[in-house]
Amino acid sequence: SVMLAVVPSKPVHTIPHRSNPVLLGLVGIRGRLRLAIDVGSLLGIEGSADGQRSLLVSHQGQDFVFPVDRVIGLERLPLRELASARAGSCRRGVLPFEGQPLTVLDTEKLWNSIRELARL
Repeated sequence: SVMLAVVPSKPVHTIPHRSNPVLLGLVGIRGRLRLAIDVGSLLGIEGSADGQRSLLVSHQGQDFVFPVDRVIGLERLPLRELASARAGSCRRGVLPFEGQPLTVLDTEKLWNSIRELARL
């Protein structure tokens, strides 16, 4: 998986009979339509991103847009300090980061869940 860019959020166009709380729809970014995925809904996090920014991410040749509240940056994390997450979730665990809990995702489980819920 590769994070391509942080982009301003654009209008999401629902896909008839396909959109759901995780698969929001399609977004036009850089002249191409991309699937918009609500990772918060996938993780069971209440509330949605503020709609100001989105992450443009590529995984196995497929581009996705994830609405986000904010982007702190790219950081190397001490995974040996990871507190375990509940089994079966897309969370790998939690780390303290700048005085706040930071959820570390299991990217394989995340992408498998996205494929299943978006029926890709």
